[in-house]
Amino acid sequence: MEVTVEAGDATAAGEEVVIRVATSAESGFEDSKAIELPDEAGDPTTVTLDNLPSIGGALVTVDGENVQAVTEDSVDLTQGDPSVSFNVDELSDDSESTIGLQLTADAGNNFWDEIAEDNIEDTVTVQLTDYERTEAEITNVNNWGSDDAEIEWEATVPADEGDYAVEVIGFDSARMLPISTNEVASTTEDPELGETDTQIDNLQFSVATAPGSDAIDLEETSVQFIGDQGEETVTITDRNVENIQGVDGNVLTDNSDRALVSFDPVADIDGFNRIEESEDLTVIFTTASGASTETELRIPSTFLEGDESVRL
Repeated sequence: MEVTVEAGDATAAGEEVVIRVATSAESGFEDSKAIELPDEAGDPTTVTLDNLPSIGGALVTVDGENVQAVTEDSVDLTQGDPSVSFNVDELSDDSESTIGLQLTADAGNNFWDEIAEDNIEDTVTVQLTDYERTEAEITNVNNWGSDDAEIEWEATVPADEGDYAVEVIGFDSARMLPISTNEVASTTEDPELGETDTQIDNLQFSVATAPGSDAIDLEETSVQFIGDQGEETVTITDRNVENIQGVDGNVLTDNSDRALVSFDPVADIDGFNRIEESEDLTVIFTTASGASTETELRIPSTFLEGDESVRL
């Protein structure tokens, strides 16, 4: 699938955005790609996602930290090589808004018999296709164990965020729903629990300068990933960096400065999918001056499916 994105106004030009296809985290599919928009409004950029599930009405979202989300909800991935185009604008209101999802099983469905009420969060995950892939939280469980049982989730997003998709993860087949800010999406399809692969979809590194070293601009630092899925080098961008202590402009200037550098393997590393159990990964950080540091990540052969994070 070819995806073309252009900034509709000068304020959105040059922004980093993430393209996401709602696949409900099905294993082995490329469903995200991070790109930087050209510096001129109206100047398009095109990328290709070439390993997607066969979905008749796929939901595709483009979103960025300072860009209003736009979702196309009728992309046919079953025929040929489809293309879709997006025109995105600046996010004009960063106040917060709440959106929700209700999941209700049809009467007589045995879905509710398969999950203990205190184990819902470990079994079913609800997330958005926004640039951060926000995970929703359970706010209410009604009539558990009965035919009209219902689970409610909520997620907080910018009020002017726009349109995206909700992915319900943990079933034997994908569940994707379009949703807009301040809306509640509902599904009453017959859900059946399936076996879900335990995967890592976010890699985080805490970084600091070595004693006596010069200042390090993280946005001029490259990161090489070498592992079972191949070898690829990326450059850190503002979206990858979170200040922990003392970091200004993504530059480490003092030994006490700390930053968290995060990568979405699918969106940020070309040719990579989510990291699977038992994978080994070598990660090499190289600064603009040529100094480098290397770390080895060894993914456990087994870890609990309910775990939100794994220390490597």
